[in-house]
Formats: sequence, structure tokens, C-alpha cells
Amino acid sequence: MLKDYAYYNSVPVEYPMERDFRAMYVYDKGTVVVNGLKPDELSDDEIAGYRKAGFLIYTDTNKAAYAAAKDKYRSAKAALRDEFKIDLFAHHGLDDVSAAKANRAYTIACDERTGFQEIAEFFDDLVQLIK
Repeated sequence: MLKDYAYYNSVPVEYPMERDFRAMYVYDKGTVVVNGLKPDELSDDEIAGYRKAGFLIYTDTNKAAYAAAKDKYRSAKAALRDEFKIDLFAHHGLDDVSAAKANRAYTIACDERTGFQEIAEFFDDLVQLIK
């Protein structure tokens, strides 16, 4: 049966922000002054001081970790969408989630509407045509 629509929107994995995968390094004539701190761990005054002193400031993004976090988020979100589809079909007594007509009706509902509640309401109308 269908759960509350808020359930399907509550992705259990936090959306990753690229800034969370950045690290800042500060060098003075080849000597490491700051090694891998997140940019928000240094104050604007500290950064300005390093720049004024002529230190090299380098920011690096761990792109592999960021991509992995985005994939994990997308997978969690896709699992909720799949669960919604299964629950919606069960709500209408459609046992075969791979049935061509039911899938076409679901695709049309998804193309025409956004949000789980709107999709469910539109699917309610379309499913009457295939029952």
C-alpha cells in the first residue's frame, strides 16, 4: 500500500555538496603551513593573512569521493522511486510491475506530473483505462 508521500521524498542519504569534499593547503617556500583543512575551517582573516604574506594557497577537490557520494545519493533516491512505483501498482491491484500497459500509464503520469502525489493522482485516472 502507498505510504505517506513525504516518506518517498525523504532520501536517507544527505545530498552531497562539492564544497564538503574540498581541502585547502597553504605553503610557504615549499613548507606546508596548512595541510588539508576544509576551507570553512580557516577564517577569512587567516586566508587574507596568508595571501598578504605571499603564501601559496591551493584548494583541491576529492572528485572521486564526491562522485561516489553523488552516486550513493542517486541510488537511494532511485530506490525510493522504485518503492513508490511498486506501492502504487499494489495500491491499484496491479501485481505485475512489468506489465506493459501499466508501465506505459506510469511513464505518462511521470512525464506529465512532478511529485509523488501528482503522479499518483494522474496514474489513478490512467489506470482506469487498463483495468
